[in-house]
Amino acid sequence: MHHYIAGIFNLPFIHVLSVATLTGMTLHTSFVAGIIQFRTLPRPTFGNLQAKQFPVYFSIQAAAFALLNLTTYKLMKCPFTKALNVVGLSLALLNLVFIGPWANKVMVERHEKEKNKEDVTALSKKFGILHGVSSLANLGIVFIALFHCWSLAQYIK
Repeated sequence: MHHYIAGIFNLPFIHVLSVATLTGMTLHTSFVAGIIQFRTLPRPTFGNLQAKQFPVYFSIQAAAFALLNLTTYKLMKCPFTKALNVVGLSLALLNLVFIGPWANKVMVERHEKEKNKEDVTALSKKFGILHGVSSLANLGIVFIALFHCWSLAQYIK
């Protein structure tokens, strides 16, 4: 029985689980859940939901890339894949530590000014820039995750 438990903690299993989690979650959040939420919810509710959702989302992306970096180093030979995983981890951490919290702060300020009927033009522009940078980082993660899946598929004979 213990060999089944030991099998859960082997590097290939951790690697596949990490890339599957990263790819599935990123594609679902970016192209399914996010679009449905945006089209369905009022803007303040949508923003508040994303403010709660994205720290968890970015944390899982960063954790998955951390595991991928560790397992890729041991399991795969392609230096390009290894380099892309470092870029992916950097993008996830950028969103988690800097862009996400900054955009959230600007969003809260904008909501407060809107409630008080104040001008939000400058805050909207700032938020748009932050959202754009975050979206580009996330799109980079999408491409890196898909490339990693393609690269991993080359090992299947």
